[in-house]
Amino acid sequence: AGTGWTVYPPLSGNLAHRGFSVDLTIFSLHLAGISSILGAINFITTILRATNILVTAILLLLSLPVLAGAITILLTDRNFNTSFFDPSEVYILILPGFGLVSHILAISRGKKEPVGSIAIVHAILSIGVLGTPYIYGWDRRGFSSLFLRSHHSYCYSYWSKTIGFVFLFTIGGLTGIVLSNSSLDIVLHDTYYVVAHFHYVLSIGAVFAIFGGIAL
Repeated sequence: AGTGWTVYPPLSGNLAHRGFSVDLTIFSLHLAGISSILGAINFITTILRATNILVTAILLLLSLPVLAGAITILLTDRNFNTSFFDPSEVYILILPGFGLVSHILAISRGKKEPVGSIAIVHAILSIGVLGTPYIYGWDRRGFSSLFLRSHHSYCYSYWSKTIGFVFLFTIGGLTGIVLSNSSLDIVLHDTYYVVAHFHYVLSIGAVFAIFGGIAL
């Protein structure tokens, strides 16, 4: 398997290697990892004086399960068309910002909770649920993207009733609606349009929400 010693994508992806060579390499790494983990447990529980072996065994026990999980996810990405990182990472970063912004707006208006707090909670829960199917390998996920944008608009509408939210975050949301169109998504894929949308949302949403929470 010509993936290099790190087995990093894209060399380990289907575009570079469509055969079974990378899959067999991953299985061999699983077997080697299992043997190393069991050996490390054996050394840790039975060692008496060899401190260097003890430290090595502890490091193996801490690192190899993480490696095994990562290459298992890579295996599912290759064979089941999953994508465990890309879209879910966006919501992992932005959802805490949603909560911070709602809290900041309520405090700045002297209220105990923001306007439409129950609807905001339901919208955030829906965003989490609708964001999860991204890992199931939907090739063109425009339908779910439109649903996600609608729930984003719920949050934005209730924030706007308290105070006008950040203008640039609105730009990020509007550019995301364009990407929910399947044909446009194919054309704009791997372009700076996607990069700009991503950074408008996260830079203004997550980072500025953190700044606001610290200032509060």
